[in-house]
Amino acid sequence: MDDFEAEILFHDAVENFTTAAFRHRSLWALLRDDAELAVTLRAFFDASLDVAECAKRMQLHKNTVYYRIGKVSRITDLDFGNPRHSLVALLHVQEWAGTQKEHVGQK
Repeated sequence: MDDFEAEILFHDAVENFTTAAFRHRSLWALLRDDAELAVTLRAFFDASLDVAECAKRMQLHKNTVYYRIGKVSRITDLDFGNPRHSLVALLHVQEWAGTQKEHVGQK
């Protein structure tokens, strides 16, 4: 039941976020313009911020994942060790992933 409640709250947060006009400019630009970093960031969140698991899922070396996530952090000035920064990034990634599904469906 707790997992279900968490999913509902997260879904509501994403829904409210997608209706808001404000976006983190540099993160949104990165997600829009750099597919490699965007996919890596999504996989990083899907792996619960576990670099080793992310690398395994993406079939990459851990150092490659560290490099890419570090690059995202430098470009956006977000610290993924900070829960608030991570939440901001996660909401953006979820919205970006949704737009990617829409684009794939349109092709």
